[in-house]
Amino acid sequence: MEDTTFPPAIAGVQTFAAGGVVLVSVERPTSAETEALQRDYRVERADLDLALERGAPTGYWQRDGYALITGAIPVLARAGILVGSPISFFIGRDFFLIVHFGEARPLLRFLRQFETDETLRGDVAARGTMALLPRCFGLLIDSAAAARARIDRQTAEAETAFSRREDWGELRVAELVRLRSEACLVDRLVAPLPSLAREAAELGGVSSEWERVIARATRLAELVSADRSAQDGLLLAYVAENSARSARYLRVTLAIAALTLPVLVAVALLGFPYGNPLATVPAPSTIALAVVGVTFVAAVYLSRRNGII
Repeated sequence: MEDTTFPPAIAGVQTFAAGGVVLVSVERPTSAETEALQRDYRVERADLDLALERGAPTGYWQRDGYALITGAIPVLARAGILVGSPISFFIGRDFFLIVHFGEARPLLRFLRQFETDETLRGDVAARGTMALLPRCFGLLIDSAAAARARIDRQTAEAETAFSRREDWGELRVAELVRLRSEACLVDRLVAPLPSLAREAAELGGVSSEWERVIARATRLAELVSADRSAQDGLLLAYVAENSARSARYLRVTLAIAALTLPVLVAVALLGFPYGNPLATVPAPSTIALAVVGVTFVAAVYLSRRNGII
């Protein structure tokens, strides 16, 4: 007779039963909750601590009595930028433990679905924890795909502004730098998913469901990598155009200075009240105008010769 006795509910921990399997979701476990999880599900404290590390590596580990898969999903922080939110799966014979920070909305929706969907719970009751693992991998992929779509939409807006030659300032460049940083984050989170999915598929045997998950993860990794290359090109184009505009403004300023300064110097010298060389000659105004004109023509000639204008 199958043992369907599960540990009692823990405060702060959601527990859902389906046949001989229990799905456990714990958000930011406290020290007391961590000790209860250790006791009731016999998971190692070091693994629970690893599941709560923001910078923990994505990977798959086989333990005595369970398998551990760690990863992260991109979520929007309060500042409106993407950050990586850790999420880990502990897969035992009759339990599936999810440790997370409560920031993964697809996961929260999945838990509500598991609570109300009789078909889903029946599938889990029939197939065990292996029925949950590909679905949870799908959540990782869905979250990353949504983040990638957001970045792609904002990048398209920047490309449109660039093609219309509008909004070329420092704020736009700063936005592109932010988008590139977010794309790098998504790329870092998505890149290990295909190989991780292949390893996870070995737990219950490769199936058509796992093949679809692996194909989605592989395709998403390719798209994210291509997006990074496109963003690098757009950012370089923006920086190059801004540099060219700055150079044009500088050249115009230099040309004005090259043409006006010699004239101003000549006018100042000829306007001295004492020691003016034109004071004793006839028609001094005409001669002074001629000197200024010659100075201006000489300034134009030298500026053109030196490529200033």
